[in-house]
Amino acid sequence: MFTIIIRTLIIFFMLTAVFHLTGKRQIGELDLSELITALLLSEVAAAPIVNHDLPLVMSIVAVVVLVTVEIILSFITTRSSAVKRLLGSKPSVIIRGGRLDIAELSKVRMSIEELMSELRIGGAAGISEVAYAVMEPSGKMSVLLRTDCPDGIDTIVISDGRIDRGGLEFTQKNEEWLYRKLEESGHILSDIFLMTVNDSGVVRFIAKEKKK
Repeated sequence: MFTIIIRTLIIFFMLTAVFHLTGKRQIGELDLSELITALLLSEVAAAPIVNHDLPLVMSIVAVVVLVTVEIILSFITTRSSAVKRLLGSKPSVIIRGGRLDIAELSKVRMSIEELMSELRIGGAAGISEVAYAVMEPSGKMSVLLRTDCPDGIDTIVISDGRIDRGGLEFTQKNEEWLYRKLEESGHILSDIFLMTVNDSGVVRFIAKEKKK
């Protein structure tokens, strides 16, 4: 009995440290690779508690490997948009300017009843009141009312000196437009930490901090 208690406490504190390390507060904030890692961690961590013949060190090594892989993948995805698209998911725009995208609704496997419920939770009486309804990568629905964002939402087109092609596609812009805006503002791509554009065409820049 004492051995079981000790093993359980060790696994508990180890997993607590692991999830603090990932910086995620709840399952709804996990992307696909992080969710898979969390499920595998639960299985790996439970094994030495259920099976007393299994050395505890094997479980600890497996947890370290899983967390290391997840940290490496997280680092790579922040540096590579191609890897991010491969491992992650992108937001799905269900409603834009009061118009429902039925094909996108079907793609996210959501019924119209579920959508209407999400809109009511978001404070909208109906589709016509909604500027944007977006299914986020976390699986949560963001509902933005027309009265709350008359100029539309800010969409990322440059992130940490790299072009966000998904954002360009979302805003129906192209790279020629982007480089023209950079030239007009006197910026170059590598100097930009964040560039956004909204539905009204308003562009905002945040430059990288210069190294001292």
